[in-house]
This record gives sequence, structure tokens and C-alpha cells, in this order.
Amino acid sequence: MAPPPQVNIAEFRKPVGQFLSVQSGISGGRYFGPTCLEFLMHDMDTLVIQPLQDSWLENKTMGEVVPLAHHKIECLLGRDDELIQDGSAPTSPPYSVLEPMIEPYFAAINPYFPVWSKENFVRLALASQYSEGPDEDHAFVICSNNLILMTLAANSLRSRLARQMQSTHRSRSSSVDSDLTRTFLTNAKRAIKNTELLLSPRLINVQALLSLCVVAQEHLSSRLFKMLFGLAAQCANSIGLHQWDHAQDQVSEDDILERQNVSYCLYILDKAVCWTTGRSPSISKFDVHITSDVKRNGDRAAVQLVARARLAEIEETIYSDIYSYKPRAESGEQAQAAVSKIDLQLQQWLLESGINIVDVQDTGAQVPPTNLELSIAFYSLRLLLVSSFQDRGLERVELARKYIKLLLQLRQSALELGQYPVLSRLLASHPALYLKEFFAHVVSGRGDDSDLQLLQSFVDMLQTITESREEMAHNTRLHDFSLVLLSVVNATQSQVRNRQKGPQPSLTSSKCSVSTLPTPGSGTSLHHHSSGDGDHDNGNRSNRTSLFQEAHAHELAKLTSELVVPGMVDDDPFTFPEPAGLGFPGVAANNDCSTDELVAFMEGLERGSPFDGTGFLSSTAESR
Repeated sequence: MAPPPQVNIAEFRKPVGQFLSVQSGISGGRYFGPTCLEFLMHDMDTLVIQPLQDSWLENKTMGEVVPLAHHKIECLLGRDDELIQDGSAPTSPPYSVLEPMIEPYFAAINPYFPVWSKENFVRLALASQYSEGPDEDHAFVICSNNLILMTLAANSLRSRLARQMQSTHRSRSSSVDSDLTRTFLTNAKRAIKNTELLLSPRLINVQALLSLCVVAQEHLSSRLFKMLFGLAAQCANSIGLHQWDHAQDQVSEDDILERQNVSYCLYILDKAVCWTTGRSPSISKFDVHITSDVKRNGDRAAVQLVARARLAEIEETIYSDIYSYKPRAESGEQAQAAVSKIDLQLQQWLLESGINIVDVQDTGAQVPPTNLELSIAFYSLRLLLVSSFQDRGLERVELARKYIKLLLQLRQSALELGQYPVLSRLLASHPALYLKEFFAHVVSGRGDDSDLQLLQSFVDMLQTITESREEMAHNTRLHDFSLVLLSVVNATQSQVRNRQKGPQPSLTSSKCSVSTLPTPGSGTSLHHHSSGDGDHDNGNRSNRTSLFQEAHAHELAKLTSELVVPGMVDDDPFTFPEPAGLGFPGVAANNDCSTDELVAFMEGLERGSPFDGTGFLSSTAESR
């Protein structure tokens, strides 16, 4: 077991957020909690980066690098959020596109975050074929679109990470993947604009909103992520979702399991919203029933889901005891008692989850990716526990180092298709305290060669994960901020080499110069006030090529035959059963998604036209 954190009562400082406001005619500003990325950006700029200028007096290079880094951070903080302006209803994807996505999604992706059950999803898909116009189930339209989007995004990330060292193939692959996913992301944005269609008390509405939360966490802004989660939590409460154990006399056992899974997913995601947006949890552990039977028929993914829900309970305790506006631990003595108690809970959780943290730390050990994921979350919580104790600097750095190492280890593991989204979701769910501690350590000159390389590898991984993502997406902003930090490290290392007149390792990156980062056209500047207590599309960072070229239709048709499911070798594409295998009527067994149909679908989607099952209603599109 990891040793409990030892704290000095006198060194405890209550975590406090700040109000940050942009000079754009908007008074007041927004409050950001101490774990928000925005707060950490500002905090690191003020406490770490700007003081470097005083440390390097009369050094021309640092005199230029530090103000430029400060300006870039201001620009990152001042980025405008996306405004979704397209109010047309989301369009139902053609079944020839949806059908081949169902098997790989439920075989590889859904087990790690079970938004739906396969049986009920297929049943709804069959029923929806005969529903058109006013009778169309808008919730299932959104679910279908998001299932395709999540499957494409997982496969795209898998391809990018696999080709990270093959630059000759990377650009073309990323462009095609970006164009394909953007099509369905556009449809998801229309769904966000029409969320009033999802507020009636139905499980399928909760699932539609939950799937939009997953999409927003990976592709869109934290503001939209928070808004959508609030709607999902409200809708879940209206159907008594979290009291799933009391519905056993009213629904089948399979339906009970589906409700249980959705309840756990919401509870886990609630803590991600808490840390990344700086607000208190919406779902209390006292309102959620988490089963004590963690075996659940020996299903590995199901066991992990329960373990993550149990860990979310501990996260809630950490927030209420230390990070809330009125924490239970107000004094150093109370904080010490809270940390000791929570650490015992973490150690018990490790034991119940079957994780040997010593084996995980051993880079030569063969650790299952599921255990790596849980260990990464464990170190994130340990860092949250000790981050408010000023005399625990070395411990914080070591925890940050282990966190980053495990992320990179997970990235290099033999992952199944469904585990690639986990990598992105971890980064978007945990506060970036690890980056703050590790950067401060490296830029101070106390880091060794391996620390420099670790930081470079982390930024490279972020670059691959966020390629073609929108500017306001959490991980995109984390990547852009990391580039600023990397440029400052490069500059300090260069000056150290010049002083010592000897060879020293230097980080190299084609994108690590501060001056190469995009600057929002607004040119806004940011000021802060301390506290004691549709798209502009700013940012699809890929080229603005047409989303709906025929070549892309060929690529999607090809992609649906190459997705990999568990049990298959990476290089051995999974061959899908013939379309008739899922029982979709009206689809010939030898008929793949036709290029003409997909092109018509994409072009119609771009216009906002409804799809009638055989084609787009051109008259409606023209009227728009």
C-alpha cells in the first residue's frame, strides 16, 4: 500500500478560487474553482511564469519569452465559447450507416461506459424504421447519431495514436477522420440546440442527454458539458433513476441492469463536472445506490464500473471536506484528520479493486489497461488530498510524475477499441494539478533529463489526442496551454546551456514555440479579482475543407469494415456480419452503405434537411 500522506498542520491553506473577467464590455466576470483549468492557467502564470522574469534579470531572451507566454495565456483564457446557431432539428442517420456501427460499439466501447443496453438499442432501432415525421423518436435519433460519432471518434483516435510515428500517413488520415466525425458532430450540436425535446421523464431521454455529455466532454466546451449534464441529472431524477433497486417489481432484470449502469455513469461523470468546472456535485452519494456485489457475473468491465462508482464516492468526500465553499475541514487540524480518513478509504478501495499499486508502478510489469485507468484516478485523488499543504512539495511532484507516467503507459498499452476514449476522458475528467506541479518542478531547474523527456512525451500525446478537436474543448485548451509551458521550459533550458557553456538536453517540438500558438482575433486581455471564499466554430483546428466530398463517403464505407472488437488482433480487421444479421428490414444482405446514399445524407445534413428513410426532403432543404 502507498503510505498515507503526512501533513503539517501549520502549512494547510484552504483552496480558494478566483473571479476572472475579460475586458470585452462584460462586467462581473466568472468564478472558477481551484481545480478548474482556467484557474490553474492563471495561477501558474502569476506564481510560476511571470516571476521567471525577475529570476533572469537583464536576460533579453527571457525578457521576451515571459511576456509573450503571459499574453498567450490571457488569450487562452479569453477565448470565446462556441455559440450554436443552427436551430434545425437533428437528422436521423441512414440505417446503412448506423447498422455496421452497432456491433463494434457494443462489443468494444459501451462496456467501459454503458450508456445503453444492446438489446434495447436494437429494439428501438427496429421500431424507428417505421416512424417518420411527427412520430419519429427524437431521443433515439440523437442516440443513433452519437453512437456513430463515438465509434468513429474512438477508431480515429486509435488510428492517430498508432500512426503517431508515421508522419507520412498521419496528415491524410487525420483529415479524413476529422471530416467524417465533424458530420455527426454537426448533428449533435443541432441536438444540443433542441434539448427541450429531451426533457420529458423517459429513460431514453436521459440516455440521449448522457450521450451528448460524453460528446461535449471530448469535443466541445466545459460550459456545454456542464449545461448538458445538469439537464441529464434533472431528467434522471424525474424518473427515479438512482433508485433503480426499488423498481425490481416493475421492470425486467435486464432493464434494472440498464438503469443501474446509466445511474453509475451519471454519478461518475458528475465528479468530472465538479473538478473541471468548479461547481459542487449535483448527485449526492446519499441518493445513489451502489451495489456491494462488485463481481457481477465476472464481467471485467462491469466490475471496473462499480470500482469507478466507489471511487466517485471518495471524490465527493474530498470535495465536501476540502474543496467546497464551506468545507468540513476549515482548520489545519481538521484538514489533517480529513486527509488521514480519506486516505484510509483510498487504501481500502485499492484492496477491494484488486490493484497492487507497487506492481502498477513497476514499468516492467504487465498491468491490465483497466488497472492502469483506476491507478491513474487514484493518483489524481492523492494529489488532490495533498495539494493544499505547502510543505509537501516533493510529494506533490512525485505524485504528478507517477500520474503522467501512467498516462503514457496506458497510451502505449495494447488497448481495445473501447479503451481509447478512456484515455481522452481521463484527461478531461481530472484537474490538471499534475501539470502545475510537474511544470513548476521542471522549470525551476530541479528536473532531470527524464523529467524533460516525460514532459515532451506528454505534450506529444496531447497533440495526437486533440488533433482536429475544437478550440474550446477541454483537452484542446489543455494541449495549447501545455505548449506555452513547454516553450517556457525550452527557453529556460537554452539559457542554462548558454550559462554553463556545455551540452544540455533540450526539448524539441515543431509546435513548442510560444509564438506559433494561434491567437484569438479578439485580442482581449484579462484581469482578475481575488475572492476569499453554433457555431463560431472558432476552432475546428483542421483545414476548412468540405465535409461532404464523395471520397469521404468511400472512407466511411471502408472504415465500417475495419473497426476492431475485443479478441481480434489489431492488424486483423473485424469482418461485420451481413446487414441482415441484425434483422434490419429493407436492407439487402449484400448491400453496404452506398456512396451515393452517404453523400446525399451528408449534403442533406449540411443543409439541415430531414431524412425520410429513402432520401432528404429537398423541398424543405431548399426552403431553408
